[in-house]
Amino acid sequence: MKRILVGITGKSCSGKNYVASILQERGWVVVDADEVAHRVLNTLSDRVSELFGPQVIKADGTVDRKALGQIVFSDPDRLRELEGLIHPAVKQHILQLRKLSDAPVVAINGAVLHRSGIDRLCSAVIFVRSPYRLRVKRARQRDGVTESRFRLRTRNQGDVNPRTGLKGVRVYVLDNRGNSSKIHRQIDRICDSIC
Repeated sequence: MKRILVGITGKSCSGKNYVASILQERGWVVVDADEVAHRVLNTLSDRVSELFGPQVIKADGTVDRKALGQIVFSDPDRLRELEGLIHPAVKQHILQLRKLSDAPVVAINGAVLHRSGIDRLCSAVIFVRSPYRLRVKRARQRDGVTESRFRLRTRNQGDVNPRTGLKGVRVYVLDNRGNSSKIHRQIDRICDSIC
C-alpha cells in the first residue's frame, strides 16, 4: 500500500501543532520532527560535546538543549553546524517510521523541514501562516518568553516560507488567525485535495 507523506511547517507559534492535532483526529499518523530531533540529539551527545563543548552536556550524559540553544541561536554558522549533524539522522528516522506505519497518510510536523530535505520527500506540504503579533502572543502564553527572546528564536527562520523551492511538491497555505471553524474548513479542503 502506498503511503502519502505530508509535511506540516510554518514559523514558530504559527499553529502547526494545532493543525497536526486536527489531522491526527482524522486518522493521520503525525510525527513531530522536533521530538525526533531531540531523541536523535541525545544519541549524538559525544559528537555534540566535541563540536560545542562539554558545557552542553548534562551530568546524566544527555544534551542540555537550553545551553546548546544559547550557542546556536546566537550564531547562524553554529546553527548550520548543528543541523548538519542532526538532520541526516532525523531524515533516516522519519523514513523508517514511514515504512513501519500502516496509516495511509503520515504527516511530519516541523518548522525547518526544508533544511533537512524532508519536504522534498513529501507529496504535499501544509504551510501554516499566522501574523507575527499573534505568534508573539502565543509564545508569551505557551513558553513565557519575551518578545525580544521570541524575535531571536524566529530570526533563524527567515527561510521558512511557502515559496521555499519545492519542485513537484504541492504547497497548501493554511491561514491561522485563531478562528477554529475557518481552520477546520481549510483543513477539509486540503484533505479532500490530498487524499
